[in-house]
Amino acid sequence: MSEQNPNPDSGWQTYEVAAIALCAGLALWGLMSGASSARARAMHAERASDRQKAREAADAKAETALTTFAALDSKKTRFRVPIDLAMEQAAIKMGEDAGAFRESLNQGAPDPLVEQGKTLSQTKICFTCHQIDSNTPAPAGLALKAPVFMGDFWGKEREVQLDADPATPIFEPSGEFETVVMDEAYVMESIEKPMLKITKGAIPGMAPAPTTEEERKALAAYIKSLSE
Repeated sequence: MSEQNPNPDSGWQTYEVAAIALCAGLALWGLMSGASSARARAMHAERASDRQKAREAADAKAETALTTFAALDSKKTRFRVPIDLAMEQAAIKMGEDAGAFRESLNQGAPDPLVEQGKTLSQTKICFTCHQIDSNTPAPAGLALKAPVFMGDFWGKEREVQLDADPATPIFEPSGEFETVVMDEAYVMESIEKPMLKITKGAIPGMAPAPTTEEERKALAAYIKSLSE
């Protein structure tokens, strides 16, 4: 005869505890899953709202650009007009003299040489030393007291110190000064041989950048365009 279980309810109690624990675990998992889904939905809604606001801001900006007057540069040499007025004036000018109208459009187009020079000034990191905007300082240029390209400077005279030994790559102060004119020839020479003549008061620090004659012409054209 087999022995009887002294506590016949103990087995059921173990299963009951296990079942309760399993149910509690499933309930907790369900709560966590629900909370995670709720967070995901909230994040999705927030991102959708941000995208909608960005679209509305872009649309408002575009609407403003198409319907208002504004100056397009700090020198106030180019202006924006409402598109309906611009189209009306274009139709009038086109009807009066189509050839002259097309020529005026070409004159307003950016100079390719200037645009090339602008790109080169960025790729050759000229802007790190030569400041072109009063609101954007050139940190390295401040330390070297490098010439700035702001204001009315093209065609103006400036004093430079000559290199004592042009055959060497390092500038050696000669104590001799001369007056030069800020023009294409001077700019191109300064780019090709930066240690030949140093602006009075500046610290020699510009490294020779490998450039072609065409690139130097483009840089000179861009620098000229910055003068008021």
